[in-house]
Amino acid sequence: MELTGSCATEGVVGSGVIAEYGRDERIFNQGDPAETVLLIMDGRVRLSMGTSDGREAIVGTLGAGAFLGEEALAGCTAMLETATAMTDCRVLAFAKDALNRRLRADGEI
Repeated sequence: MELTGSCATEGVVGSGVIAEYGRDERIFNQGDPAETVLLIMDGRVRLSMGTSDGREAIVGTLGAGAFLGEEALAGCTAMLETATAMTDCRVLAFAKDALNRRLRADGEI
C-alpha cells in the first residue's frame, strides 16, 4: 500500500495515514498480510475472493464510512478477500497493533 500523508481523526480511532487509490487500483490482495485496517473516507470499493477453479467472485461493495481489513483485528494473518477501488478512493489506514491497543484502552468502543 502506498501511503500519501497523515491525518488525525476525531473520535475513538485516533490517527491514521491517508492513502489514495485510482479507479480499478488494487488496495490489497487476498492472502496479503493482515497488518492494516482501513476506513473508507471517499469512494467505493469492491471486495472479491478467488475461487478454487481460478475465477473471481464479488462478495460485496463498500462505500464511505465502511472498514476494510477488519479480519486483522480478529487475529487473521492474511486478508480474506481482494479490495479494488471502483472509483477514486481515499482511505485512512491504521496499523493493526496500534488500533488494537486503542480499542482495548477505550471502554466506549
